[in-house]
Amino acid sequence: MTVDDEVEVDIEKVVTALAVAGNDDVGEDIWFSVMAATWRGSSGHPDALKAFVGWSQKSHKHRDRRTLERWKAFRRDTRRDISVRTLYHYADEAQPGWSEAYDRAALAEAFDQIRKAAAELKSARGGGR
Repeated sequence: MTVDDEVEVDIEKVVTALAVAGNDDVGEDIWFSVMAATWRGSSGHPDALKAFVGWSQKSHKHRDRRTLERWKAFRRDTRRDISVRTLYHYADEAQPGWSEAYDRAALAEAFDQIRKAAAELKSARGGGR
């Protein structure tokens, strides 16, 4: 699904980025930027919200109500200067190379699915007669 004008986004990748991104009581500006990037990269998907809340809860400053209110206030055109790349960059600072490892694993999984589908098709046609 394309949400960001420049990046093909993947909700699982957004969730993974939040899992590797550090949150050592980040300041309000970084917190907001990560939230906006998460929202933009997922179009507000519930799985992304859940992952963001988990990331935000790593800080003693986290407040459930405030987080949910801010999340609900976003619209697709909110903060066009922040994209999912902001989140990916922040995660890369915490764990360099995570994105490339994620992409390799996703590509390997896609090829496995293609191989399985081809084998099933061959089997359904009687072994390729």
